[in-house]
Amino acid sequence: MAELDNNDLQARIERLEKKVARLEQKLKSERSADHKFEDKSKTETPKQPSSVQEEQPRSDTSRLGTANVELGEQWLNRIGIGLLLVGVAFLFKYSIDQGWLIPPVRSAIGLGIGMVLFGGGLRMAEEMKPLKQILLGGGIAAFYITGFATFQFYAFLPAAVVWTFMVVVTLLSLSLSLQQDEAILSVVGTLGAFGTPFMLYSGGGSVVLLMGYTALVLAGTIAVYMNKGWKSLLWSISLGGALVIFVGIVNATYDSDLASHFEHWSLQMGALFWLTCAWLLPVYREILSSNNLARWPNPDMLLEDGTIDKNMPYRTSSTAHLMVFIVPLLMLVMTIGLWDLSMNHAGLVSMGLAVVGAGFYLLLKDRSLPTLGATNGFLALSMLTIGFVLMLEGNFLFIVLSVEAVALRFIANQTGDTRLGISSHLLFGFVLLWVINSLYYSLGMPSSVGSIESLTQLLAIVAGGILIPRWLEKSDAAQVYQTTSHLLFLFWLYQKLSVGGNGQAWVTISWAAYAIGLLVFGFVRYRKTVRLVAMATIFLVVGKLFLIDLSKLEAIWRILIFMTFGAVFLMLGYYWQARWSDGEVESDVSNQ
Repeated sequence: MAELDNNDLQARIERLEKKVARLEQKLKSERSADHKFEDKSKTETPKQPSSVQEEQPRSDTSRLGTANVELGEQWLNRIGIGLLLVGVAFLFKYSIDQGWLIPPVRSAIGLGIGMVLFGGGLRMAEEMKPLKQILLGGGIAAFYITGFATFQFYAFLPAAVVWTFMVVVTLLSLSLSLQQDEAILSVVGTLGAFGTPFMLYSGGGSVVLLMGYTALVLAGTIAVYMNKGWKSLLWSISLGGALVIFVGIVNATYDSDLASHFEHWSLQMGALFWLTCAWLLPVYREILSSNNLARWPNPDMLLEDGTIDKNMPYRTSSTAHLMVFIVPLLMLVMTIGLWDLSMNHAGLVSMGLAVVGAGFYLLLKDRSLPTLGATNGFLALSMLTIGFVLMLEGNFLFIVLSVEAVALRFIANQTGDTRLGISSHLLFGFVLLWVINSLYYSLGMPSSVGSIESLTQLLAIVAGGILIPRWLEKSDAAQVYQTTSHLLFLFWLYQKLSVGGNGQAWVTISWAAYAIGLLVFGFVRYRKTVRLVAMATIFLVVGKLFLIDLSKLEAIWRILIFMTFGAVFLMLGYYWQARWSDGEVESDVSNQ
């Protein structure tokens, strides 16, 4: 036997050696053919000069080297302008400490530095565009620093003059950003404008004037955003405007001098205008951009040379999606903090925002913007849920959330919306956690099966085990729902029936009846998975009989339960074997 194995192994080795030899011969023939083709091409093609032959690799290397040089120059320019501005600030501080120059001269020096930077940027050629934008932005920042130092440290000019100067600088920055087509100038101007109230704060001031000033800044910046669609500018509008309004609300609410009713409403109007600029108008711009991309360009869809790829499908701005969630939530917090709302009134505000989100959902789904419409729809559902949580409590809130989760699953099944599907899973998961928490903390406490709390819990479990799996496309997800609901139903029976002298007996009886019902259903509908779950439940009942019931139940109960279940299980086994064989069941399942 060993000799045969050795002969077989030797034969295999010989066959492999022959295959390797043939492959080597084929490789040599291909190489010789390549060499002949190269020699022929050399004789037919005139020899190129060495400079032409080396042009391509040198071009690649030069491009790489140029990119590295440009990248290094940009960072050196940024670091240099940043250090220069810090030096200007230190110069102001040092001149104050040393008493070298009178305040007007100090401000004139800062203004001169800003003008040198700004003027140098204006005069610089377009070929030096990165350095040009850095110098222009640095000049604007120097103007803001000069205005701040003039007002806070020197105080030789009236506040109205300094405020006017800051507004002029902001307008200059926004207009230059449009002229130069660069977002950085508008961002610097916007942040400087929103920072002006803090830089020029002197311990007092009118909330009404602050909101009027903020509205003017928002109007100017949102006009630039509507024209250009710069994401960084939208972030500046959203976060900068929110910071100013939050500070105004804190001062009006927690200051020693209580704000008047009119000041509260001015803050609310300012917050609503900010909501419009940070959420509603950006969404409206997406509609305009999808209809006329040339007039309303989307920076996310521009190529490197600034042109638009007409073959590219329209893609909504990721920042617009984020604003849909961030801005309404901040608005809800602002309104609650401003008016110190009760839970019911806060819930009404949340539902009002949900109505706006639902309106955008209905508007956008018919305008070839399904993703942005789905985001607004998800916001509407989220704000609606928050409203229910704020307004309702106890069993009523649980019922509303359960119905909402089932409705979400049904809508997701009808529309095929993935985000709605994920929302339904998350919300129903929260409902199940609520049921588990309620059952766990009620263990050992008497609870009626017919109470409202028990019935609502049972309805949620039934919905998870029967309704929702019917609206799921993936069988794995349906099995997760059914298995979870099955285990939770067993837990529900245990919590409701285990209290009392013979509670464990009633738990065993209910579990066994439920398992038998599942087994019969599995036979009738030819569901092998259901039968397996039923058998697992029966094994659980048998385990409980020996581990718990033997020690907890009285003798008469042990006799009745063991004899009854023994007889029932024998009859089921006989009926199973006599009426349905495994082969018949499997064939029926395969024919479904």
